[in-house]
Amino acid sequence: MKVILKSRYLLLFTSYFLFLNSCATLDTLSLSRQYFYRGEYEKAVDQFQLNKIISKKDKILYELEYATSLMAAEKYTESSKMFNSIKERLKQQDIISVHQKLLDLTLSDAITEYRPSFYERYLMHTLNAINYLVLKDYENALIEAKLSIEDIDEYEQYFGFLGFIHYIAGLCYELNEDINSAYIEYKKVYEYNNNLFFILPKLKRLSWYLSRTDDYNTYNSIIESNNIPLSEFENKAEVILIIAKDRAPIKKEYFIIVEEGEKISIPVYDSNYLNILPTKILLDEIHIVNTDILLDLNPVTQKLNDRQMMKNIIKELVRVQTRKKVVDKTKERYGEKASELMEYALFFLIHPDLRTWQTLPCSFQLKNFYVDKGEHSITIDGNIELNLIINDYKPSILFIRIP
Repeated sequence: MKVILKSRYLLLFTSYFLFLNSCATLDTLSLSRQYFYRGEYEKAVDQFQLNKIISKKDKILYELEYATSLMAAEKYTESSKMFNSIKERLKQQDIISVHQKLLDLTLSDAITEYRPSFYERYLMHTLNAINYLVLKDYENALIEAKLSIEDIDEYEQYFGFLGFIHYIAGLCYELNEDINSAYIEYKKVYEYNNNLFFILPKLKRLSWYLSRTDDYNTYNSIIESNNIPLSEFENKAEVILIIAKDRAPIKKEYFIIVEEGEKISIPVYDSNYLNILPTKILLDEIHIVNTDILLDLNPVTQKLNDRQMMKNIIKELVRVQTRKKVVDKTKERYGEKASELMEYALFFLIHPDLRTWQTLPCSFQLKNFYVDKGEHSITIDGNIELNLIINDYKPSILFIRIP
């Protein structure tokens, strides 16, 4: 018991200095985020490159935001390297030391290494898959796609269907000619939202390849009843425009009165946008269409709040009692001044963990175009212009980040 107590005291004061060091990291992130939110992605990347001192506990968060900034700046190779580095670091997080368990009992998660939420982990693989898709490295895109849907159904039963992740997985399977797996993922997306008509031609074509006659007839009937002209898709190149938009929900401090004169605080997600709207797209200055929203993180994080609130309250109550025992034991063993110093140190280390991956988009939107070979123009929301040259009938994947 003496060894444990001494270790705890040492860890508390060590953690205090780690906390001070992490403040510098968050200031650094704040500067990079300011550029990012203004759409100045190159400057955001430059700011990340200037940073030399990063707290170990914030390293993963720093690299996640760096990777998404690189992606927004169209530096897809560098972004994929950063995501791959993060994957290796996350593999080590399941190894929890005795010291880490002591910290968990006493302090806020804010003092420990950043742990991405379940949806952040899955989206990390999806974004990396998009990096590879844009680079036309379909083999590595498929590796990331498989990781993005691994055991995902365990979470979706509580937090809702993550359609965008499944669509990108289906696309990766299709481009690697795994027709059956592509069909399964596309079908999941359409069955969840049967207003996504752009998937129907794919489902019809793939069901024909797989000799699923009943499915083929079903999709053909839906296409005919909705007057979807298949001639628009025949002998043309597919352009898949992926738009990552807005800011993901952040965490805020939520206070709860537990007894007279005493309160605790826990982290809760706070939505940045109440209503995610589709994006207007103008193709070749003629066709005006809206994107399809395949994923909105607002309802996902609200369900996460509902599911984790009681768990976080119980965890914080246990920590409060543990901290009281530590202060009382310090006073008993080392006197009044030592206990005051301990209480002062704990004051800076009890705030809830409000860190979030803030360069992650809130919504993932998509639009498919089928175009002839040649030059084409795409205007997004009236102010972002893209010029595209189609030389063959292979799919072209475009990624745009709108802050």
